[in-house]
Formats: sequence, C-alpha cells, structure tokens
Amino acid sequence: MAKSVKTKSVKTEPIKVKSVKSLAQEFKDFDFMKHYRRARCPRMKIRLLALHHLAKGMTLRATATATLAKEAAIRCWARRFAEEGLDGLREKAGRGRRRRLPKSSEAAFVADVERLAKERKGGRIIAKDVQRLLLEKYKVSYRLKSVYVLLTRFNFSWVSCRSQHPKRSQEAIDDFKSGFSDAVRGIEKK
Repeated sequence: MAKSVKTKSVKTEPIKVKSVKSLAQEFKDFDFMKHYRRARCPRMKIRLLALHHLAKGMTLRATATATLAKEAAIRCWARRFAEEGLDGLREKAGRGRRRRLPKSSEAAFVADVERLAKERKGGRIIAKDVQRLLLEKYKVSYRLKSVYVLLTRFNFSWVSCRSQHPKRSQEAIDDFKSGFSDAVRGIEKK
C-alpha cells in the first residue's frame, strides 16, 4: 500500500500572457517581408512569414495552415519577437549534440594527426591509431565510424601511395634503377 505524501500548496500568481492578436498589433508596422527576402536560413524564413501573416490580420489557425507550423510554435515566435525583436527569432546556440572533441583542441588534434603520419616512416596510420590518440591525449572516446567522420570534417584524405618498408635502403633502390635499364635492353636483344 502506497503512502500518501502531503505537499504544501504554493500559491503563485497567474502568468499574464498576451494574446497573439494583441502581440500582432504591437508589430503590425514591422516589415517582415523585407527581412524574409534577405534571410538565408529556411527556418528563419518560415518564422518571418508566419509573423507577416499575423501582422496582416490572419488568424493563428490560418497562419499555422499557411506556413505548415504548429500554433504553439507561432505563439512562441510572436512572444519572442515582441520581447527580443529579430534576435528572438534566430537560432540559439546549443541545438544538437555537443562535440566530444572541444573546439579549442581541434587545431592541436589536426597537428597531432599530421605529426603521427610523418613519424611513421613510410607506414600509414589507421583509424585505430587516431582512436588511440584521441583517447590517450584528449581523453575522449570515439568509435571507429566516428573517427572517420571526424577525419573527414578536418579534410583528411586516406588515399595514399604504396607504403615503404622501414628497412629500405635508398642506395639499393638507386642501384636497381641504374641497372634496370641495362637488364631490360639485354632481354630485348634476345
């Protein structure tokens, strides 16, 4: 049997919310279409168009139908515009998931990946090497698929030439190249 818990009732004053119609009257002289034509962000364009319709006297329901937006969203846009102006309609920072690798570490990460590639004498680095670097130096854990996404974001290309063996000798390569043409001529004469 569940125990009932008594809570204190706190009396709060009702929040006075202006109606959309009264908000629309406040900004009926604002030229939304001028800003609509200049806006590049599609979301901003929809917000401006909805507020234009409201300012011209359309009902909230008709505006929602015309812009394919929810009535609650249009109410929110109207309130934010009345409080903050155009800045209230702009996208706020913080939408979406935060990046694991902080923006302050990105330049150092790019330099570390380039350094890692140069340290390997002829050998190539693989995603597991980058994954290990991220975990050890930057204390962030990435899956391999995300490592590839991260590398693509920093314009790393993994098309590489044939790897060079670490024990290769430049002298042996030069000797082979100089004697190779003589060997080919000898084969051609036969």
